[in-house]
Amino acid sequence: MKIRKSWLLFICSNGIWIIVLLCLLCSRTKPPKNLIPNSVEIVNNFDQIEIKSDEGWTSDELKAICKNDKNESVDQDVHFLLNCTNKELNKCLSIQNKRLVISNNKLKTPGEYVFGIKAISDLNNKIVSKEKEIKAKISNPIYPPQKIIFQNLNDVCVGAINCGGIIQKFNFKMTNEQHEDIFINHDLDIVQYISTNNKTIDMKGNPIFKIEKNVNTNDYFLYLSEFIDQSYIGDYFLTIVATSKIDKNITAKKLVEIKIVEGFEYKEDGITFTRKNQKDDWIVTCVDDNVCEIKWEKDKRVLGRKIKGFDNRAAVKKLNLRTVILKNDLEFLGEYAFGWCENLEELDVNVKEIKQNCFTNCYGLTLPLIDNTQIIERLIFCNCVNIKRVTLGKKCCIIGGSIFKCCGSLHTVILDCEKPPVLTDEIINDCKRFTIFVVNNKNLTINDYLSQPIWCEMKQYF
Repeated sequence: MKIRKSWLLFICSNGIWIIVLLCLLCSRTKPPKNLIPNSVEIVNNFDQIEIKSDEGWTSDELKAICKNDKNESVDQDVHFLLNCTNKELNKCLSIQNKRLVISNNKLKTPGEYVFGIKAISDLNNKIVSKEKEIKAKISNPIYPPQKIIFQNLNDVCVGAINCGGIIQKFNFKMTNEQHEDIFINHDLDIVQYISTNNKTIDMKGNPIFKIEKNVNTNDYFLYLSEFIDQSYIGDYFLTIVATSKIDKNITAKKLVEIKIVEGFEYKEDGITFTRKNQKDDWIVTCVDDNVCEIKWEKDKRVLGRKIKGFDNRAAVKKLNLRTVILKNDLEFLGEYAFGWCENLEELDVNVKEIKQNCFTNCYGLTLPLIDNTQIIERLIFCNCVNIKRVTLGKKCCIIGGSIFKCCGSLHTVILDCEKPPVLTDEIINDCKRFTIFVVNNKNLTINDYLSQPIWCEMKQYF
C-alpha cells in the first residue's frame, strides 16, 4: 500500500509537466489549423518572359500567396512544378530560389515556348494551385561580335610619378550583326605593349603601367606602377590590345601617347606622403581614419627616397590606430602628430626629435619606447593617464617642460642618458604616483643630475 501511494504522489506531482511536454510535442508536429491554407494562388501577373540563353537567367520571381480559413494572407513555403511540352526546354529549365532559370547554358534554341507552373503547399500537399500558363521567349545569342570599340580613352594621357593614381578610366563595346552596342568587358583579354625613345630604360624590368579591371563595374583603369622614380620621366607610347574570348580572331588595338611628369604626392596603405620639390625627402601629411597600424622596418623607403617624418597633426584623432612601430631613422614627429589617438596601445619609434604635444591624450599608452630620441619638446605625453614607465635613451640631450603632465599612472622614469639632458622646465607635473628617477648609465651618478639646473629641484625623486 505504501508503495502504491508513493507512486500516486509521484505521478500527480509530475503530471502537469508531462502534459506541458506533450502539448509542446504536438504543437511542433502539427501546424495550427488557422495556418493551413485552403488555396494557393500564384500572384505574379506574368507577361512574356524573355530568357537569355547565353547567360541563363530571368528577372521574374515566382511568388505565391496562401490563404487560411479566415481568408487572410499568410506567408507559407510552397514548391513549384514546371511542365513544358518541349522536351529539350523541359530538361534545361528549372526553378531555383523562386526564380525561373536555364540550368543548362548549352541551350541555344531561339523561339517562343509555352509551359505551365503549379504551386503546391508544403503544409498540405493536397492543396495545389491551378496550373498557370506562361510564355517564354528564348532570344538569339548576341555572340560572336563583329568588332571591338574602345570607349572613353583619350589619345593623350598625362600622369605624375609618385602618385600611384589612375591616369585614365576606359571601357569597351562590341558590335554584333544587328549593329547593337553591347558592353562586354567581362569577355575580353587585355594586353599592353610599351615603347619609348628613351633607350636607357629597361622596359622588361618594370611594366611602368598597369591595367586593372573593376569586377563590380567592368571598367578598366590605366595606372602608373607604384615603383617608378625620376628616371622614368618622359614620353611613352602604349599599345592596348583587346581580344574577344569568344572569338580569338576579333581584336582591336589602341595607341595611346602618355607623358610621365614629376609629382609630389604619393599614397600607400592609407598613408599620404608629400614633398615640396624634387630634392626633398618624403613627409607623412595624412593618415586615413581606417588605418589600424603603422609598421616600418629600418629599410622602409618610398619610391627609393627617405621618409623624413610626420607633419603636424598628420595622424591626429585616428581612433582606429593601435600600433605605431617606426624602426627607420626619422628626423621628427610633428606637433600633435598623434594627438588624441585614444586607442594607441603600442609605440616604438626611432626618431631624432619629438615636437610638442605629439602624443597628447593617447590614453591607451602604457609603456612607450622613445629610446633613440635626442630632442623632446614640451607636453609630448600630456594627459596620457595610463603610462607607467618611460626610458629616456642615451642620445637624449634636450627635454622640454611638463612632458609627463597629468600622467597619473607614471611611477618610474629610467635615465639611460650619456649625460644629464638640459631641462627647460620641470618635467613632472600632476603625476600623483610618480616615485623615482633611475640613473641607468654606469658613467653617471645621482649627483651628476642633482648638480644640474632644474634637476636639483626634483631631488626627492632620486
